[in-house]
Amino acid sequence: PEPNVPVDALILDLEDAVGVDAKDVARENACAAAASGEYGRRELTIRVNGIGTQWHEADLAAACAAGPDAIVVPKVDSADLVRSLVATMERHGAPEHTTLWAMIETPVAMLHAEEIAGASDRLSVLVMGTNDLAKELYAEHVPGRQPLLTGLGLALLAQANHLRIATALDVEHAVVGPPVLVVADEPALGVGGKRRLAGAAEAEEERGVAVGAGKTVKWLFGW
Repeated sequence: PEPNVPVDALILDLEDAVGVDAKDVARENACAAAASGEYGRRELTIRVNGIGTQWHEADLAAACAAGPDAIVVPKVDSADLVRSLVATMERHGAPEHTTLWAMIETPVAMLHAEEIAGASDRLSVLVMGTNDLAKELYAEHVPGRQPLLTGLGLALLAQANHLRIATALDVEHAVVGPPVLVVADEPALGVGGKRRLAGAAEAEEERGVAVGAGKTVKWLFGW
């Protein structure tokens, strides 16, 4: 992305946004961007491929070397997995400022959200992946997201009990059309904690969705 992209934070995606044949190039480009220092005070994170994929270890090692503000890891289902990821980050020499964002997006992760939240001081954000959660529940995306509320509530309770976690993002992908990041504004549920999330239209033209009022998070596709 351009260094002057009008957002407060960036998630550089190596997972769903990148085809199999482009994984290595995407890793190089994302890590170069994170290490460049060209993005000023913007919060810069890298989402790696999930544990168990053929790209995860190389992604995590490269991201640690690049030293972004955070590394986003999909499908973190247990406290043990958090501790293992943190140990691996330390082994790869990740700078102290590089924290872990854990995506909790399965029923088992939601049921263990409090344990996950308390597993390490290096964990700074719980990212609630509602699209994958809905798939695992065989649920439909409906107004108000009734099938998902129990899981979202458990994650929010976990966040409230661990105030060092700055925010919990409610993430879902568009069901129709190009995938985008939607960070929902759900003040009635408390999503976002101290950071109320709103204003999701600013970046649609770049296949991402920006949210404002304290944090702007944007998903960028196709390195």
